[in-house]
Amino acid sequence: MNKFFIGRFVLQTKTPLAIHSGERTVGRDSAIATDWNNLPYLPATAITGVWRTILDCSEKLDEKIIEKWFGSSGLNESSASRFIITDGLMLDSKSSINFGLLNTESFARDELYCRFSNVHNIKNRERTSINARGASKNSAKFDTAILPVGLRFTFDVEAVIEEGEENELRSMIQLLADRGFALGSNISNGFGAFSIIGFKHLCFDIADIPKKSDELNKFRLNCRPLENIETNYIDLNPEQSLKLASLVKLKLKGRDTWLIGSQTSKDRKNESYTEYYLVWNRSNCFEQEKNRIVIMGSTIKGLILHRTLYHYFKLKKVFAEEFFDNPTNKDTEYSFDLLKTFGKDVIKSFIELFGYASTQGDGSTAIASKLVVPDVYIDSTFQIITRTHNKIDRLSGGTMSTALFSENRIYQPEFTIEVDIQKKYKFKDPEIKEALRRTLIDIAEGYLPISTGSGRQAGITRAEQGYKLSELLD
Repeated sequence: MNKFFIGRFVLQTKTPLAIHSGERTVGRDSAIATDWNNLPYLPATAITGVWRTILDCSEKLDEKIIEKWFGSSGLNESSASRFIITDGLMLDSKSSINFGLLNTESFARDELYCRFSNVHNIKNRERTSINARGASKNSAKFDTAILPVGLRFTFDVEAVIEEGEENELRSMIQLLADRGFALGSNISNGFGAFSIIGFKHLCFDIADIPKKSDELNKFRLNCRPLENIETNYIDLNPEQSLKLASLVKLKLKGRDTWLIGSQTSKDRKNESYTEYYLVWNRSNCFEQEKNRIVIMGSTIKGLILHRTLYHYFKLKKVFAEEFFDNPTNKDTEYSFDLLKTFGKDVIKSFIELFGYASTQGDGSTAIASKLVVPDVYIDSTFQIITRTHNKIDRLSGGTMSTALFSENRIYQPEFTIEVDIQKKYKFKDPEIKEALRRTLIDIAEGYLPISTGSGRQAGITRAEQGYKLSELLD
C-alpha cells in the first residue's frame, strides 16, 4: 500500500550564505533574496536543484530512479516531480518558525528578525579582481552581500511512497546531509554550506490520512522544529561526500606576525579582517554574536591559481623575462591570457579547473571552478602585537609628515586550510596537475605567504603536522 511521507529539516549555515535576488540595492552590487516578510529565505527551487545535482553523483541511484522522483521534461515524454518541497524559512531568535505575515511588533520583539529584515544590516564582503601580475585590476572592485555563519532555516519535504520504495527515499534524504550540499553563489569559495541540526518525519499509509489528519496538521503547524528531533533515521554528519573529494587538509601555524585583509579598529589601527557569527545556547536560543578573523576562500584560491601558473611556466621552461620581452604580452591583463603561448586547449583546461568570471552582465560566459576552497577562521585565542610604522621619503630618507600608522598584528596564528575538488573532474593535462601539486606543497612547506607583509617575513606558515596529498594528484 502507498504511504505518505513528510520530513522537516533544520539547517544551520556553516559558511557565509549568498543567495541573491539578481537585483541591486543602493550602494551595493547585490541584494539578498527575501520572502514576503522581507526576511532571507532558501528558495525551494534552489534546494531541489542542488539536491538533484548531488543525486546525479550517486552510483546507487541511476537516472531513471532520479527522474521518477524529480520528474523530467522532454519533447516526447514528461513527468511531474513526486516531491513537494517548501521554501526554507528563517528561524527567529528562539529557533521558532513564524508562518504568515508578521507585523511591526513581531519584528521589534525579535532581535534576529529585526536585524535581517533591514538590508543595511546585512554584511557586505568587499573584493577585487587580480590581474596577471598579481595586483588589483583597475576599476575591478565589487562586493557580495552575505548572511553570517550560524543562521538557521527550516523546510519540509513531502512525497507519496509506493510499496518497496522506503529505502530508496531514505537514501536520497541522506544526501541532503552531504558535505557538497551548498546553496547560492560563490560555492567554489566555500559559500552556502550547511549542517543539518534537526530532522523529524511522519510516515503512514495513505488510507490512514483521515485518521492522521490532526497529527499531520499538528506536525505542519508546529513552530518549534528542534523539539523531539530524530537522530537515527539519517546520519546528520557523514564523513564522505559524493560530490567532493579532498585534495589536502593542512594544519598550519604562522612563523611570525600576521595581518590578513584590512579594516580599522576602534583605536584607528589597521587590523585583520573579521566577520561575526551567531552563537546559540543549549536551549536553542540566540545568545550573542562573536567576531573572528577570516581568511577568505577566494584569497586562498587566487594564491593557488597564480602559483600554479608559475609552476606551469616553470615546467614549460618559459620565464618572465622572455615572456614580457614580447611586445604583445606587455599589456596582458587577465591571468589566463598568459597561457596563449601554449594554445587554446591549455587555456581551456585552466579555466575548467579554476573557473572564469563573466565579462558579460548576464553571466553567460562564466564558468564555475572545480576547486572548492572554504573560508578559514581564526578564533580569538592568539596574541596581538601592535607595530608602529613610518613612511619614508625616498628622496631625502626622512620620515614623511602625517604618515605614521599602527597595525594590530596577530602572533603565530594556527588554522586549517582545506582544498576540495569535484569528484567528476578529470585532469586532462598532467603538467597542470603537477603544477597544482607543487603549489599545495609550497603552502605546506612555507614557500607561499598567505597574508600581507611577506617581504618582512610576515604571513609565512608551515604545516605543524605531517600532511598527505590526495592520490588524485599522483
